[in-house]
Amino acid sequence: MRIINTSTDNHLQFSIDKHTMTVQAADFIAIEPYNQTILNIGIGIPILLRCGLTLGQRYDIVVEANQAVDNYWMRAVPASDCSGNLNSDGIRAIVSYDGADTTSEPESAAFPNVTTACIDEKGLVPVVPRDVGTFGGGEEVDVAFISSNYYKFTINGSSLDIDWDNPTLLLADSLDSSFPGSYNVISLNGTSTTVTVTPGTFLW
Repeated sequence: MRIINTSTDNHLQFSIDKHTMTVQAADFIAIEPYNQTILNIGIGIPILLRCGLTLGQRYDIVVEANQAVDNYWMRAVPASDCSGNLNSDGIRAIVSYDGADTTSEPESAAFPNVTTACIDEKGLVPVVPRDVGTFGGGEEVDVAFISSNYYKFTINGSSLDIDWDNPTLLLADSLDSSFPGSYNVISLNGTSTTVTVTPGTFLW
């Protein structure tokens, strides 16, 4: 299975009661497999809200159905240290073995080591390591993190503040270069080493 956290506010801890999963890939990168009972999955980043798309951490896992024939809870528990959710124990599904009684809810218990902390999976080792190299050139910017009434990042002293009724990609698609200053758009001079984006196309 591929597990994706598409939320914009909840850091999730994924598990299936009584089952150990084998984690094999992180964000499409094959990693040295390891066993886990509770998988920490970071928050997604909302993009193209008109299309309902988000980017979040992704993990590919294998779960072996090696328990007694029964029904088990599959859980996604928000980490309360950085998440706000009014249904924190209600994000569940049912894993049902063939032959199990499906007329009642599972009675399986959650793993005891669920935490309130917002943590990432640690010690991930790529199967094919790649050195990204050194910074190849261009302009450096100062990035900072500010905590006030809410958390925000700044670039060169300014935080990103988008009018979602008039988003950046919509302006770019209509060839309108009058981006407000709060959009923090950095213009790049086209060269033979840059990619030209034509209206109506998106590159990922």
